Amino acid sequence: MKVLLTLSLTTLVICLTPNPAAAATLQLLGDINFEAGIIIDETRFNGLSGIAYDEDQDLYYIISDDRAEYDHARLYLTEIDIGETVQVSPRKVLFLKDQNNQPFASHTVDFEGIILLPNNNLLISSEGAESRGINSSLFEFTRDGTFIREWLLPSIFDVGTYEHHGIRNNLGLESLTITPDKEFIFTANEQALKQDGPVATIINGSPVRIVKFNRHGQALAHYFYMVDSLPNPTGRKSLKGDNGLVELIALNEWQLLALERSYLPELRRNVIRLYRVDLSTARDVSSLDSLLRSASEVNFAKKELVFDFDSIVPLLSDNHRSLDNLEGVSFGPLLGDGSHTLVLVSDGNFNKKQRTQFLVLKIVP
Repeated sequence: MKVLLTLSLTTLVICLTPNPAAAATLQLLGDINFEAGIIIDETRFNGLSGIAYDEDQDLYYIISDDRAEYDHARLYLTEIDIGETVQVSPRKVLFLKDQNNQPFASHTVDFEGIILLPNNNLLISSEGAESRGINSSLFEFTRDGTFIREWLLPSIFDVGTYEHHGIRNNLGLESLTITPDKEFIFTANEQALKQDGPVATIINGSPVRIVKFNRHGQALAHYFYMVDSLPNPTGRKSLKGDNGLVELIALNEWQLLALERSYLPELRRNVIRLYRVDLSTARDVSSLDSLLRSASEVNFAKKELVFDFDSIVPLLSDNHRSLDNLEGVSFGPLLGDGSHTLVLVSDGNFNKKQRTQFLVLKIVP
């Protein structure tokens, strides 16, 4: 494990904290890795796709994207101690119940993002499954996993009744975040709706919709955000893989951080990048059914690359100097010197060849 290793890249001099006027640099505090087979409370500690920090309890709520296939749909209450070293300690598994107070049936949910609402409940995004006719969803639960209600999503995200409409399979709602003042919630599809554009390739990016809600669950606006084309670090003429928007962090009502994650199977590597997103000049496109038919009417959200995680690969723990499938990111606690922290977690896909990776970064003013 590495402690307080300063990254000197000039691209890291950025605004990352909830106060967008404050510049910051990043330091790696530590990385922790769990092998694929670890069992917590008789469940597989894997598929970790979203993370939310509860400051009052100094605990993290970490959602698994297990589709109730290996074990019941669940989240983990986890302690992450950030001291001279970083320690990650899963404390408890919490099973989520459906509206009939029963475990979710197999393959009916695919939980991806999680936040803590101001009413003390949990809001969790489910990606859905276009191949099974299951829509993306936002579900509200109590802290003990009891179902409260489903938030109404714009119908444009529904599984299409015909070939060229709705979410693509495994590319629905992945991200979920709430502003520090708890007034606004944002979510987005991972790659484009069928009627909005293509999936990301080596040639083109993929336009997704960032949806803004108020704290009561009312959708207020949509903003288009362009996911990058596939990274091509070797300069190949063709390259297979994917790239998607897997997480958002709201800094305020108009400023977000966006985590894009690409997997390149031919290179056997993940490329993870963090962007600063400005919605203030983007047009609300909630009235547009299709970007393909209305491209001239759209102002996309502005984005700026602020961090390429390849930069920290040489600093990671011995035998784990690679990036796994990072999907969840949250602000963590303030440190003793007043610095903010970022905590990231990877989705191991219940794959024996992968692992569950935690990264902790310090944001230095």
